[in-house]
Amino acid sequence: MASSARLRRTFQYPNDSDSDSPEAMDEQEQDNLIQTLASQNASQNETLARTLLALPLLSIVAYIRPLLNPATTSFAIFCITSLLATAFLLYRLPPAQTGIPIIDSWASGGTGRAGAGGGPSGSSAASLIGGLRSRNSLGGLLGRGVVDTRSPLEKTLPYLNLGLVALLILMGLVRGDERGGGFGWVSMGNIPGLVYSVVITAKIVMAGVDPERDLGSLRYGYKGA
Repeated sequence: MASSARLRRTFQYPNDSDSDSPEAMDEQEQDNLIQTLASQNASQNETLARTLLALPLLSIVAYIRPLLNPATTSFAIFCITSLLATAFLLYRLPPAQTGIPIIDSWASGGTGRAGAGGGPSGSSAASLIGGLRSRNSLGGLLGRGVVDTRSPLEKTLPYLNLGLVALLILMGLVRGDERGGGFGWVSMGNIPGLVYSVVITAKIVMAGVDPERDLGSLRYGYKGA
């Protein structure tokens, strides 16, 4: 986000009278810059998503002992299932996509406005960035003229996991009451929900950074000789 803010001046056409202003960039240079930033942003998002993958996998360790205890085996299995579902979604879905269209639409601010700015919507760089976005975000928002290539499991699992983490929180509260208000049970039931919420929050943050969207409207026409 900070890099996008610093680049907002890049596409401002300098005044002819201002000798200290940076040299103007032509349309191709602007498109190349946006393409480079989009590629770098996609790479950083991919790295962050792979790093987050360790969070649900490491959290499974907390349920090894409850899994071996017959009294808590079913509870542990449900928790591990939720954590594995979170890990699967991190691995299969694009880094900036939660798999829940309402959240994705809000996080991206209605992405799909490529070429909505002053730049040429049919430029080669815009086409390349569009291809990059299709590969990294399954085409961006669903239902905006882009084919949804997700499997049925990838479409339904985000909702199933939301329901499962809610169920686990309730199970933890019930078991805590049965065992005299044991706080440990409530915490164990909350771990999958906390992990999933961290993952969703990270994806929302990543979806909010889109160099093509943020800088596309700042393009200007080059008034060179």
